[in-house]
Amino acid sequence: MKKKICLLMAVLLISGCTTISLYRTLKPNRENLQKLSIGMTKEQVLETMGTEPFIWNNMTIANPFRVSMLRSSDSMYEVFYYVVKVVTDDGIIDENELIPIVLENGKLVGWGWDYLDNIR
Repeated sequence: MKKKICLLMAVLLISGCTTISLYRTLKPNRENLQKLSIGMTKEQVLETMGTEPFIWNNMTIANPFRVSMLRSSDSMYEVFYYVVKVVTDDGIIDENELIPIVLENGKLVGWGWDYLDNIR
């Protein structure tokens, strides 16, 4: 019985450390959002937000996590998606754990899901 309790405590401790480690890893992404300003160039955005991948649960996570192109009626946008939070610690990065950073013609025009939804 004592061995089972010790094993359970070890599993809980390890899984808790993984979550704490991920939160610490994502903290710079959240903090760097505060340094963004409209009109920054693509290079300035990438330098500010960072491009170093990070390791989580033996997986390499790209930073930005994803990049996409979006065409609206009269403009073409480049969107960088950065991981900024963990909603469910399940090893899967979902949309609600990302923040989109939107560039038009190589310049920062906005960020966040509300902004992205308004240009779609």
